[in-house]
Amino acid sequence: MFTLNIPIDEILKCLFVAVRLSGLFLFGPFWSNSAIPRQLKILLIMMTSIAVFSSIEDRLALPPLETAGFVLAIARELIVGAAIGFVGRIVFAGFEMAGHLMGFQIGFSVASIIDPQSRVNSSVMTIFFGLLAMLFFLSINGHHWFFQSVIASYHVIPIGQASVSGSVVELLIKLSGRLFIWGLQLAAPVVAVLIIVDLVMGIISRAAPQMQVLVMSFPLKSLVGVWALSASLYFFPNAIEKLLLNLQQQIIELLQSL
Repeated sequence: MFTLNIPIDEILKCLFVAVRLSGLFLFGPFWSNSAIPRQLKILLIMMTSIAVFSSIEDRLALPPLETAGFVLAIARELIVGAAIGFVGRIVFAGFEMAGHLMGFQIGFSVASIIDPQSRVNSSVMTIFFGLLAMLFFLSINGHHWFFQSVIASYHVIPIGQASVSGSVVELLIKLSGRLFIWGLQLAAPVVAVLIIVDLVMGIISRAAPQMQVLVMSFPLKSLVGVWALSASLYFFPNAIEKLLLNLQQQIIELLQSL
């Protein structure tokens, strides 16, 4: 008689891998883009989970599978993937912060368009820097880092063994604070030049009150701001690459904290 043996343990292990990857796809940069159809995301999660599972199958062990333990393990797996993706989002938020600061100083923040990634109104410079960072991220195979991080996470965090401690919360708060530092560092050259322009225009307004300094300042700041941005773009690739490489270290610290 023909008997069909269904490998329940293997199916459950693959399910847990898919849940951890789901957290990454929900919160991580690039994959969390709302422009990607949900059906495609589900297909990518399924395909990626099978590939990841096949490479680490021997290292996976199932937790106790009573009802409460199973639900808790699912939640913990989702938290691990979401935490890895959230770290990436913080770094990219730093680039968007830099674009917002520069756009505000130049005067581009007056006009806003729909961001194709978040589907919300954002300034032109914010979207530009977000897409620029994503371009460098993909060019240096940064998306591979997240898959490698998920695979490496099973060495540190077995299935259903993650715990959100105070050190994890503290690390995420520190990273959230660093995004302002990263944004200010990237925007500093352009912002500094425009502050000097403001000081010069202020001196001119005091020396010659009859001049319409306010009317003159808008086109002048836009012109100088675009020039400063163009000049500083030469140095952005190295700065962006350093921040993205720093992303790897942040993910390692997070996995050690979970």
